[in-house]
Amino acid sequence: MLRTPPTRVSAPALSDALARIEQVRALDIASVDLADVPDARKGVLVRHAQTVRVQVIARMAAERRQATLLVFLQHLERTATDDALAVFDALMGKLATTGEARRKVDRLRTLRDLDHAALLLRAVASIVMDSEIPAQGIREAVRTCVSELDVQDAMATVALLASEDDDPAPEALLGSYTTVRKFLPRMLHSITFEGTPSAKPLLDAWAFLGRIEQGGRPKPRWADAPRMVVTRTWERRVFPRSGEVNHQAYTLCVLERLQHALRRREVFVTLSVAHADPRAELLQGDAWLTARDDVVRALNRSAEPGPELERLRAELDIAYRAVAQGLPGNESLQLTTQDGHTRLTLTTSDPLEDTASLNGCGRRWPPAYRPSIWPNC
Repeated sequence: MLRTPPTRVSAPALSDALARIEQVRALDIASVDLADVPDARKGVLVRHAQTVRVQVIARMAAERRQATLLVFLQHLERTATDDALAVFDALMGKLATTGEARRKVDRLRTLRDLDHAALLLRAVASIVMDSEIPAQGIREAVRTCVSELDVQDAMATVALLASEDDDPAPEALLGSYTTVRKFLPRMLHSITFEGTPSAKPLLDAWAFLGRIEQGGRPKPRWADAPRMVVTRTWERRVFPRSGEVNHQAYTLCVLERLQHALRRREVFVTLSVAHADPRAELLQGDAWLTARDDVVRALNRSAEPGPELERLRAELDIAYRAVAQGLPGNESLQLTTQDGHTRLTLTTSDPLEDTASLNGCGRRWPPAYRPSIWPNC
């Protein structure tokens, strides 16, 4: 039934949710202008159509039945889009979580090989760093300790198993391409995304995937794929060699960026409720000019951007100076330089001990809630 939203988080469920959008859109009722109908009245009709049985709607008078179905189907197209995007967000999170768990298991399985290689290379490094061995004799000293083949095998093992990434998300998602192919073609066809100027690289990449999926002549080349969407953590996997594009990694990178952009409201869908353009309700043109003086007066703001930018600049400067003054005495924060870039590192603070009054408060909670809040109670 079209009224039933998806209840599972899986690639087939997302594909069904996208098919639901296409079924509603095939009725071609989105273009009907209902701007003159009050929102309260629309809400009443929608709630009625969602709760009553089909036979009740069929027994309505013709005009009331048409009005109820028209309002409900327009609302359904928006909520169906929201439902599909909600499943998409949950599915991408599920794939990332499952992939990360699998990555950790694989890493634990190969930890013994990595330790063996690291110990062998440590022995080689100790010989290299030994000041009593002349520079001309280092290679010969290494060969007397370990064979050259063992050193090459250890280097290959480290290159294969050691991770260079600060963010494990790309590695966790890399095995999910087969899963996303189950819904990606339909998603490219069913949902049209728009966005803010900052989302242009993502929208260009999404349009490129759409052209790849459509096929036709001339077929787009993966070498021409927009590159601005690829983040630093994905770059090594998407572009393994110069002039080469890993299309699976590129697709997963775009989907991950789309998930984050939807959460940040940088990307939106016109026919949606939860993911509509956040700027759509802003006053524009003459309506804004009429209300501007009252708005800035109520908010105690200036109508000119100059004073507001100067105030924000001053607040930012004060905040920076306050942080800079506190850096020498902050033991939980360190600034380190790596590869010419300054990195910020925060250490976890030690937990505070529970006070007697807090423990006494915990005992008054129901027993079912105590283990997760006050485990010692």
